[in-house]
Amino acid sequence: MNTTLRPFLLLALLLSTSVVLAQTRFGAKVGVNYLIGSQKIQPEPKDPPTNPKGLGMMFGGYMELDLSDQFGIRPELGFSFRRMKTEFTSKESYSADDNATLNGQPFVGTAETKVDIDQRLSYFQVNAPLVFKPSDGFRVMLGPSIGFLMGGKRNEDVTTT
Repeated sequence: MNTTLRPFLLLALLLSTSVVLAQTRFGAKVGVNYLIGSQKIQPEPKDPPTNPKGLGMMFGGYMELDLSDQFGIRPELGFSFRRMKTEFTSKESYSADDNATLNGQPFVGTAETKVDIDQRLSYFQVNAPLVFKPSDGFRVMLGPSIGFLMGGKRNEDVTTT
């Protein structure tokens, strides 16, 4: 047998033994998402839009697998609904030289446009964090999370006065 494979096989054997002896717990999770976004627009507009923000929700289930008294793994499956709202207002002044029209007639003056954007996204998430429990009631989880965009909807309300 190759000597470089022996440590890996020994480690795999030890891990598989601890997984077989581990206690498995199942559970559900429900929560809220609060999204705070940030955006930078170049060149900087006179009236920049507000930073996007919104309230969403998530729900799912998990399986907690103890590898020892302090370590474990917690695979999770969940759905997350995220909402983002932003708004901005712009003002434009038109002169006779601009050849602007309103309802087919020449327009001279100031037009104010207000845009409200409401965007909703749905994700399917797969998480597999490692769990470290240094004491009862306290845990630290670290690991990968993969989200798949399932769909979305975007509404824009544009008002010009």
